[in-house]
Amino acid sequence: MKPIFTFFLLLFFLCVSVPLGNAQEIMKMKDSVPTWLLPMKVSLYSFPTEEEWNLLQEIRFPFILELNLNSNYPDLEVDNQKTINLSELPTLRAVHFMGDMISDDLLKTVRDLPALEYVSLKHCDNITDIGISHLSKVKNLKRLRFASCRKVTSSAIGAFRLHPTLASLEIELCVPFTSTLFSDIASIPQLIHFYYDNAISEFSEEELLKLADMKKLKSLGLSPCDQLTRPMLETIIQKLPDLECVFLQNCSKMTESDEREIQEIFPNLMIVINTGYEKFDY
Repeated sequence: MKPIFTFFLLLFFLCVSVPLGNAQEIMKMKDSVPTWLLPMKVSLYSFPTEEEWNLLQEIRFPFILELNLNSNYPDLEVDNQKTINLSELPTLRAVHFMGDMISDDLLKTVRDLPALEYVSLKHCDNITDIGISHLSKVKNLKRLRFASCRKVTSSAIGAFRLHPTLASLEIELCVPFTSTLFSDIASIPQLIHFYYDNAISEFSEEELLKLADMKKLKSLGLSPCDQLTRPMLETIIQKLPDLECVFLQNCSKMTESDEREIQEIFPNLMIVINTGYEKFDY
């Protein structure tokens, strides 16, 4: 029974998500279990006090690999922002930011994290292009997602031109479209996943065809697609030999039969076309 018990104990510790309120309990575990069994994910639902941040630093090794920082709660203390320096958590691989209190200065503290691969920003309305430019300095960044960050512009994307490791870029309801946006994104050499959803944007035929310059793409998501026609889509697909998945939304010039027929032409491609604007999971 002992090996079975050990297996389930290991499974529990590897999967558990630890809110800040339970951090004291983690400290108690340190004396009773090996450090490599400690939880990997910590969620902060407000900015920590200096005491709480010092506690996180004390227990950081080797398991704080993912951090959720949500600043939307009303009991947030503004002064506590000064206590956070994410560069003091060098094992971090993923950071999820949410809320108006996330600042450009806070993003600056992640730029030198050696293991960081994924950054997500949601409803961070005080983040500007300056903050996004800090993220472009993260050497091993593989995935970047930002949604509803109203001050971020397409100029921020230019900072990622030639980024050596960025493979996935997801932009939702922010970054107004410009004529250079797709060209800048096409210059990211390792990009294999791109999703862009901006309800107010309208793409011209010339701009849509620039998607074909993203030569390594394996998955593409785009909305709205009112200007996209079947011939244009086929042209884009033909120029992207590694493409595996296409998700298109709000495509008024295409029909369900177009989807079926394109699928027959490209049998190894998974394609989903929504003619309306009902949100789909991506």
